[in-house]
Amino acid sequence: MYLRLLSASLKSYLKDHRGIASVEFGMIAPVLAFMMIGAVEVGRATVTSRRFDLVTHVIGDLVSRDKTLTGATDLPAISSAAQLIWSPYPIGNLKFQVLQIRNAATTAKKIAPNTTYVDWSYSFLGASVPTQCSLYPMTAGLVPQGQAAIVVNGTYTYTPLFSSSPIFPNVASVNWARTVVLSPRQDICVSFTDSPFNEANCGVVTCE
Repeated sequence: MYLRLLSASLKSYLKDHRGIASVEFGMIAPVLAFMMIGAVEVGRATVTSRRFDLVTHVIGDLVSRDKTLTGATDLPAISSAAQLIWSPYPIGNLKFQVLQIRNAATTAKKIAPNTTYVDWSYSFLGASVPTQCSLYPMTAGLVPQGQAAIVVNGTYTYTPLFSSSPIFPNVASVNWARTVVLSPRQDICVSFTDSPFNEANCGVVTCE
């Protein structure tokens, strides 16, 4: 008799489907949550990366289209414009080097002809920059001999939105880098008129 009751109770239990939806939801919910968080993070990273590309190209475009620049007014104004474009993303991990690179002419005495070097440099947002006349390796033929190019090097540390959460405790930040190389629009170079460079025109070649 007891066996029959036990058997009947077991069959009744196995046929009872109440609460099965809650159990299924409990199993599927974590997977859906991970998928949703992943989709949000991929979308955020993609949009931020495109904005980083845009700001790097805008800086290069604005610098290369001028004939003469000053470190007192022109370049700070370009930096401010870049920061406005970057907004509302955090600015703390964003840095840019703005450089003019020259390829030494055949008449160069201080440096080997057909060698690329830094003509002048400027720091946006605290980036470290190479010194004037220091060598700057470039792809052969990218800068014609005796001419110059504007180079913008950008770096940004991307921090995932959920990196500090207990769900993703080991997600690390990612260092991004972008480089834009453009030819000066109005002359063979862009003159920088502020100290320590004081190059009033493209005919002044300090390092050669």
